Amino acid sequence: MVTPAGLARARRAKNDEYYTLPETVAEQFSPHLAFLKGKRIYCNCDTGQSAFVRYFREHGLDCHYTSTDFASSANQDQLDRADLVITNPPFSLLQDYTTQLLRWGGQFAIIAPVIAVSNNNISHKFVSGEWFFGQAMRRRGTVFRTPDGSMVPMWVRWWTNVEQFRPVNRPIKLVQRDLDSYRRYDNLARGLHIPSMKEIPTGYDGPMGVPLTYFDHHCASQFRLVGMSNGEDGRQLRFKGGWRPFHRVIIEACSAESDGQALRPCSSPRRASSAQSARQ
Repeated sequence: MVTPAGLARARRAKNDEYYTLPETVAEQFSPHLAFLKGKRIYCNCDTGQSAFVRYFREHGLDCHYTSTDFASSANQDQLDRADLVITNPPFSLLQDYTTQLLRWGGQFAIIAPVIAVSNNNISHKFVSGEWFFGQAMRRRGTVFRTPDGSMVPMWVRWWTNVEQFRPVNRPIKLVQRDLDSYRRYDNLARGLHIPSMKEIPTGYDGPMGVPLTYFDHHCASQFRLVGMSNGEDGRQLRFKGGWRPFHRVIIEACSAESDGQALRPCSSPRRASSAQSARQ
C-alpha cells in the first residue's frame, strides 16, 4: 500500500507514474455512457494508449488528448474547447494541476489521493460541496500499474464536480455513547475528536473532527460540512499538551435532539455553511 509518507517521497523524487487500469475506468464510467455521449472529453495527462482514451474511443465517445505537458499552450487550447476533463494527473504535480482546474472552471473527474483533499488550494471546494468523491473506488487500495509492470495499490478516489457523478449516500449509522468518553480539541470550542467513522455519536450539536474518508459517506441531510483541519497556515486541530491528530473534516449535525431543542436542518447537497477553520 502506498502511504501518505510514500506519496511524499514520490513528490520529492517525481516518481509517480501510476497507470490507470481499464477496469478502473469502466467501473466509474460504464453507468454514464449516455451522459458522456456528445461531450468533448479531454484527457490532458494521457497518451493515445492510456486506459481512458482507449475506453472512451472504444465506446464511440469524442475523446482527445495531447502528448505535451498539461501546462503547455497546446494543452490550454484543448482545455478551452473541452466539455469535460477526465484523467489521472501526476500526483507530484497535483497542486499545480488543480490550480489549473480552478482557473478553467469546467467539469472534471480525476483520480487523486484521499489525503490531498486537505491541500490549501482546493479544500474549500470540498467543504462547500462543489467538489466531491465519485461513486466508484470506495476501497482502501485501488491498483495501478507502474512503468516496470508491477501492480501497486493506492489510497485514492475519484474527485469530481459533475452532478451526474454525485453519489446518493444513506445516512450514516450513529452510535449511542457517553460524550465524556471522547477527546476534545483544545483549539475548537466544543469540538469532539471522532477516531473512526463507526464512532460518530448521535444527538451531539457541536463540531466534530472526523476522518477524511467521511467524504465517502457524506449525507447532506444529516451533517453539514463546516471546515477542514490540514496543518497548514495554522489550520490544525490539537489536544491539550500539543498533540495533533491527522487531518480531519469538521462536521456538525443538521437535525438532532439536544437538550430538548431541535437543531436547524441542513441546506441542499450543493450548499454548505461557510468554512470555519481551527486556529492555533
